[in-house]
Amino acid sequence: SKKIDEFDDETDAINTFQELFLDKTGNEWKNGGKYKKIAKKYYPLEIDYGQHNNINNDQIQKILENNYKIQSNLSPSVQDLIRLIFNVETMKKTLLSFDIDLTKMPLGKLSKNQLNKAYQILTQLQILISNGSSTKTSI
Repeated sequence: SKKIDEFDDETDAINTFQELFLDKTGNEWKNGGKYKKIAKKYYPLEIDYGQHNNINNDQIQKILENNYKIQSNLSPSVQDLIRLIFNVETMKKTLLSFDIDLTKMPLGKLSKNQLNKAYQILTQLQILISNGSSTKTSI
């Protein structure tokens, strides 16, 4: 979002932020990271701001091209489709067209803990589905 508010002092800004955080997440900001997931509310994600940010996508692409020249059995048209789907620059342009600020919302920088939680949930869903659970309450 591009909404910008001006405040008379720091206290007003902090209070407004805390009210907005409570409204959007259902959690008090002062709980310091010990938040409960609430249905139909946002939940803060853990982001990994590690030191691996020093290398950019172009450098990664060059490393991959130089070190991993693998022969593919896929037809050239399928190879082109795969390259298009996984093209980082295309993804960036698409996200920017939706006014998503990649510096404020660094996709791909989720913490390992956050990814592990997501994996656990997906594993539980897979078990429920493969066991034939048909009720929404189970899922």
